[in-house]
Amino acid sequence: MEKPDILELELDAIVKSSKDNIVITDGNGIVLRASPNSVSIYGNDASFLIGKSVFELEKNKIFTPSVTVKVLKDRKEVQLMQHTTTGRTVMATGIPVFDELGEIIRVISFSHDLTEIQNLKEEYEELSAKMARYQSEIQLFREKGLSMENMILKSKSMQKIWQLVQRVAKTELTVYDWPGNVRELQNMIERLVITAEGKTILPDTLPFYMQHEGRNTADRFHLEERASTLKEVLEEVEIKWLKRAARQCKTTYEMADYLGLNQSNVVRKLKKYGINLKSH
Repeated sequence: MEKPDILELELDAIVKSSKDNIVITDGNGIVLRASPNSVSIYGNDASFLIGKSVFELEKNKIFTPSVTVKVLKDRKEVQLMQHTTTGRTVMATGIPVFDELGEIIRVISFSHDLTEIQNLKEEYEELSAKMARYQSEIQLFREKGLSMENMILKSKSMQKIWQLVQRVAKTELTVYDWPGNVRELQNMIERLVITAEGKTILPDTLPFYMQHEGRNTADRFHLEERASTLKEVLEEVEIKWLKRAARQCKTTYEMADYLGLNQSNVVRKLKKYGINLKSH
């Protein structure tokens, strides 16, 4: 029995052990050898490829495009990108082997799977596009005004107030259970900025219906000391809020809105307690 050629054994070992896919054809493009990993890259194992023509394999979209076909046509080393039927991206390099007469007797091709690198590149490009879009949106918010919780605050005074609200939101503001939405909160703050006397917004500046049940505990004790009956306590509270509304408002209609009462009811109570709207 004839011993196998040592060069054939070495070549066979290289083809089987290489991480790259190796395909060797003769000068006519007929596959002589192929790596075992051909099935994972090209969807067909080595036994299927061996004996096939690269022209036929390219026509059947197995090698797309075939680097060996390109080498046979150009008669020089060629490198190109392939997209296989298994969804992989491959960089293929084909090298011609010439005989003494200058004829191509072999074409050796190496295919390196770049699918993971290509996926990472696509993910990076997608992330870069998202970052560019986010930066554009942030810049747009900056140009329009300060954006917080779906609010665009154009007034510098409002910006300062809202920044203060954000800083103390985890302390003082958590004591109060805000009943409305963000837009109503913005409107209320804007109104307080306009109607408040001086540069400080105090609890007394708030409308009557917004006072917290737990606030003004000391005031209740004082009222209890001064008044002996429930009726007297209620009347004293009513007088206090009517005077406060009179200071904040210019008309009885504004007072009604401030106190959450009907305008006719406000007029009747002012007359009852002898409170003059103009004097406040």
